[in-house]
Amino acid sequence: DAEADAAKDDGAIRSALHFAVGRICEQEEDDDLDAALMSSTAVESLAELVYQYATTSLANDLVAFSRHAGRKTVTVDDVKLAIRKDKKTHDSLGRFCEKKGLASSTSSAAARGRKKKASSATAASGAKRSKKTSSAGNAGTSTKRKSKNE
Repeated sequence: DAEADAAKDDGAIRSALHFAVGRICEQEEDDDLDAALMSSTAVESLAELVYQYATTSLANDLVAFSRHAGRKTVTVDDVKLAIRKDKKTHDSLGRFCEKKGLASSTSSAAARGRKKKASSATAASGAKRSKKTSSAGNAGTSTKRKSKNE
């Protein structure tokens, strides 16, 4: 049954996340003697918060960012964009990605695409101005269409 498999997978993911959050809390307690100790219920609540955030808010943002960029695949750039408001975490994520070689290959391609679009738009607007100038010179022989700005 597909529902039973999905529930089993969900339980396994939640369990692994709970374990990982617990380990992170333990490490923080060990590394910082002044750190507050985390109760088991606090760890469980924090794990649920991380799960809910990742599967709802964050997931929706990542999909929206990739779609806005015209992609069907979420990239490192989308993840960085999701955390952009928290500079410290954003910078830390950037260092992590560089260290692991996870720099997005789409960022340079996207920049090239933007330059191409900009130069095409500039050329197109120049062609329109050129056409208007020649149309204005031949006002008696051709009609000039009004642009949105006129």
